[in-house]
This record gives sequence, C-alpha cells and structure tokens, in this order.
Amino acid sequence: GVKDGDFVMVAGFPGSTSREATAAEALDLARAAALGLLTGSADRPTAVVCASDVLAVGVLHALHRLGLRAGADVAVTGFDDSPAASLSDPALSSVRQPLEQVAAEVVRVLGALLPRRPMPPPERPSGVLVEPTLVVRESSRARATEATDRPPAQHPTEENA
Repeated sequence: GVKDGDFVMVAGFPGSTSREATAAEALDLARAAALGLLTGSADRPTAVVCASDVLAVGVLHALHRLGLRAGADVAVTGFDDSPAASLSDPALSSVRQPLEQVAAEVVRVLGALLPRRPMPPPERPSGVLVEPTLVVRESSRARATEATDRPPAQHPTEENA
C-alpha cells in the first residue's frame, strides 16, 4: 500500500519506441497510473504531486471517474502553471517557474561571456538559483462548500468566442 513518504513514478511509455509522448498520451498515462494508485489499496493517498500540469489533469480525470473531489478528497498539484492549470475544473494548483528571470539571467551570462575569445574554462562551477512559486488553486485546498462554490468553467463556443 501507499505509505507516508511513498511516491509513484511512471517511466517510459508503453507501446512507444521514443522517450517522449504527446500531451494526449501523457494525459492517458497519468489517468491510468492515478486510477491504479487510487484504487489499488485501502491506503489512498491524500495528495498527488505531478511533474507537469498535463499529468495533473490526467489525475483530475481519474478522480472524477472515481467520484472523488480534487482538493476535498485528494490534493493535486502540477508543475509549470500552464494555461491548462487555471482553465481546468477544478482549477489546478501548480508550481510556477520564473521564466522571465531565467531568460534575463541567460542573457546576462551570455553577454558577459561573448566578448571573451577564446573562452577560458570556468574556474569553478557557477549557477543561478531561481525560486519557483506555488500557485494554490482549488485542486489542493479543501473547499469551504461543496462543488457549487464556483461557477462551472465556461468553455468557448462559436457563440461566445
């Protein structure tokens, strides 16, 4: 069974010869892995942390299929804070990377290195640590009321697009 400190990693993609999968394949794999995790033991996890928002959406689908509520029954968090995170229902908590800060640091470092020719080897390994932020949404916090505390997500149609 799943115990405190346990985690689940899905590696490789069945039926695929490459190490990459499309978003749809990743979503399907995450849904299948989550269904196994959530139904395979009496010790259901209280939280699932995913390596991407696409995988987390697959977990949300599995929870819905099982009649469980993200946030109330099982907390779900993704990574990258993609547009899918705020558009999913419930809205997905996600780790946001400071991509603008990363880009600015890359430009700064490259700018410092480019005038030097030939480039001497670095004296010591260097790096810049940037801090991500956790964007907390409904998928990882217990709702004060039932599912009616927020209007359903509006999906664009030809009439309202």
